[in-house]
Amino acid sequence: MIRVTCVKTAHRSGHGQRWIPLFAELRPYIPVAFDEAADGAVYVITRSRDPKVNLRKRLTDIIRKAGLTPWPKLWQNLRATRETGLADRFPIQAVCQWIGNSQAVAGSHYLQVTAEHVRQAIEGPGEARQNAQHKAQQKASANAATDSQEGTRTAKLAEKKKRFSRVLAMSARGFKWAQQDSNLRLRPCKDRTLTD
Repeated sequence: MIRVTCVKTAHRSGHGQRWIPLFAELRPYIPVAFDEAADGAVYVITRSRDPKVNLRKRLTDIIRKAGLTPWPKLWQNLRATRETGLADRFPIQAVCQWIGNSQAVAGSHYLQVTAEHVRQAIEGPGEARQNAQHKAQQKASANAATDSQEGTRTAKLAEKKKRFSRVLAMSARGFKWAQQDSNLRLRPCKDRTLTD
């Protein structure tokens, strides 16, 4: 478990810290960080521990150095992406406890609709598994087939993927993905009147 100090909520009783699991994705990096740490080091992240340091600028510089374009509200969007990923795998009450917000705040400001959600909605959960099995069978069959047969199958599979990508893109129109304002507000509807 990792202890997270919560400066923002420390004034409320029992909200000065929270404990989060050491997620499996991070586990391989801990021994490396331990081996590279100076003798007697207490923290895994030793640089920029001063709260006055602008971490956004440093992260933006790293992103630009990688040849990418930083997106707006960088930290909020990273947090939203992680919370959405966790909510796909764990109960929402656990995710909110780990992230440090309420379910209402998570739903209003952090949880997102992903391309994978749309794909699963279109295919259905059972069909998604069947398609994965079918693709594995196709790959095995293609390896055993002659070159001409393999070329035909590959072309058909490529056409299927192309059609699926178009359907996915059309169904996703109108969704806001990770690069959105994290403090969304409901706007009154000007065009329609709600009636019973």
